This record gives sequence, structure tokens and C-alpha cells, in this order.
Amino acid sequence: MDERLRRMKRVAVVQEQMHRLAEQRLTRLVSEEKELRANEVALVTALDEATLLHGFFVEQMAKRVRRIAGQANETARQAELQREKLLEEKRKLKQVEEAAKRLERDYLRLMERKRLEETVRPVRRIGDASLP
Repeated sequence: MDERLRRMKRVAVVQEQMHRLAEQRLTRLVSEEKELRANEVALVTALDEATLLHGFFVEQMAKRVRRIAGQANETARQAELQREKLLEEKRKLKQVEEAAKRLERDYLRLMERKRLEETVRPVRRIGDASLP
């Protein structure tokens, strides 16, 4: 029983690490998406304020805006998938933690029962003695 409890606690630690990694990846994706959207806005603003010199680069800037918008949309899609994965990791973590708690409660009950039996055993022996 003790070995099962130790293994379950190790599984819980690993699951916690996986949950943290999923959170970090989601944070990175969200910040990457924000950065791409800011770049997109900056390029669109530059296109709107085009001067004569910028007129030569309008087509390249428009292509770049489309490319950045596509990247931002893909990053947003990945972030949504990562949110779902994060929820799944959180659910798994909760299940592992609950299983570890159950095992720990069972182990503590077993240890308490053993201590009680060890306490009662000498008393039983005295009661088993035959009277003269």
C-alpha cells in the first residue's frame, strides 16, 4: 500500500508539471498573438498614412499585413486548442490528486488499524490465559 501511495504521488507531481507546461505554452501563444495583432495594426496604420514614398511599398506592406493576419489567426487557433488542452490537463490533475487522497486515507486507516491491533493484542493474550 505504501508503494502505491508513493507512485500515485509521483504521478501527481508529473501531472502538476504537465499542467504548468500547458499554462506556460498558452501564455506564450496569447502574448505571441497580441504581438502579431499589434504589428498588424501598426502596418495598417502605416498604410493609411501612406505618403508618396510609401506609395512604392504599398503592395509589399499589404502582403505583409495579410501574412501577419494569417499568422495571428493561426496563433489564435493554436491558443484555443491549448486552452482546451489546459482544461484537460487540469481535469487529469484533479483526478490524480483525488486518487492520491483516497489512497492516503486508505493507507492511514490501515496503519491505524494495525496500531489498534498491536495495542489490543497484548490485552487479548491476557484474556486467553486460563485461570487456576
